[in-house]
Amino acid sequence: MNDFPINEGTLIWDRENTSQKTVTTLEKYGWELICGVAKRSKEAIDIVSTTDVIPNLENHVPCGKKGHIYAIQKTAKLFGKERNVVVYLNLDKSTRCMAERNYKLNEISEKLKNLQDNKDELSSESVKKMVNPISVRSKFNLYNSKLYN
Repeated sequence: MNDFPINEGTLIWDRENTSQKTVTTLEKYGWELICGVAKRSKEAIDIVSTTDVIPNLENHVPCGKKGHIYAIQKTAKLFGKERNVVVYLNLDKSTRCMAERNYKLNEISEKLKNLQDNKDELSSESVKKMVNPISVRSKFNLYNSKLYN
């Protein structure tokens, strides 16, 4: 940033460029920063897991007819100090993911019930063949898991 004839200001960027090192370095030079944080970072997971975004009028973010976003602002520890953060809920995506997860869990439950009902007739290898296609589609791999002792 020192290569440019701008001394300070506010930078806005997406979450892919955000790290504790970049944030603290920019702050050291007097820059303000508005940015996303990687959703899989431990700090982001901690913040999101302790925040309840209620889908109500007060938390609604107007975004036209393209979706239903709700958000709240709070203070949380991020990159070594207390910062203002915004946690959002994409209600459409959340509902879609929940429906997909419930469908997959129901499918797995049905297969497991079938296995339980027929457990005396099945070998460990036939159980793996029945369960693994579901687990792969569900992003769980049970093939190497011990199903029976």
